[in-house]
Amino acid sequence: MEYADILEILADPTRMKIVELLTQRNYCVGVLGNILGISAPAVSQHLKILQNAGLVSSEKIGYHTHYSVDRKLLYSLGEELQRMAETAPKECEKRGRKCGGDGMRCCMKQGNKK
Repeated sequence: MEYADILEILADPTRMKIVELLTQRNYCVGVLGNILGISAPAVSQHLKILQNAGLVSSEKIGYHTHYSVDRKLLYSLGEELQRMAETAPKECEKRGRKCGGDGMRCCMKQGNKK
């Protein structure tokens, strides 16, 4: 699964909260529903999406299924975001300046004059 797909899945506030809760400890559907104030079927639907993305795994313990987060995938996603954040802006080919902010608007204006 691509990082963009994972970010789209995590863009849902409920799924993001589920992942946040699962970083603290493993939970079953009923407990997650109580914490989040939503029905068990709603939690199950969110968990299914998270499982399909590889963000969450499950383990049957007795009568209940307990869910845990895949920390490797979270670390990998975090490293990719950090790599992007640390990438230095390149100089604008047209102006010899770093693009972004006012510099980008200048480049765009200059490009529109053609």
